[in-house]
Amino acid sequence: MESSSNAGNKKILTIVAIAFGVLMMMLMTKLFADLSPQPPTPVKKETKPANIRRSTESPNVNSTDLQTLLNDAASELNKSCPMMVDKITRLDNAMVMPNNEFQYNYTLINAEEGDIDINALETNLRPVLENMIHTNPDLKFFRDNNTTMSYVYNDKNGIFLLKIDIHPDEYSR
Repeated sequence: MESSSNAGNKKILTIVAIAFGVLMMMLMTKLFADLSPQPPTPVKKETKPANIRRSTESPNVNSTDLQTLLNDAASELNKSCPMMVDKITRLDNAMVMPNNEFQYNYTLINAEEGDIDINALETNLRPVLENMIHTNPDLKFFRDNNTTMSYVYNDKNGIFLLKIDIHPDEYSR
């Protein structure tokens, strides 16, 4: 049976991790909004205004351009890494993975594998991330290009704890 102190620590770590996830999504939203390609300026047509692209739309890009944009974003973010995002969470780096996946790698610097309720962490964090990706207008570029967003958490010893993959079919519901 878990001690109440240990259970309390797991609950606190879970709450902090959720807050961290929201904060990171907001920070990354700003970074990706700055790196996303801007749609072309619409040409006004007298006869068919419905053919004018709305300025808030982000165009789909080909896979080579998308790979380049994701690599640029990861490189830019990695210039600031490692970066403490709260008292217990460090963003170590970001990586572009195969198949249009962007991955963030974090370390929970005060936690060891046995200190974390991994199921509770995922249960609480996943819906927040899905909703953020689905509703944030600055993440439209990722939605339009079906990018999988991934979050990897390791403990203070570098031991893998959790990977949360948010696939396009999950954030587009």
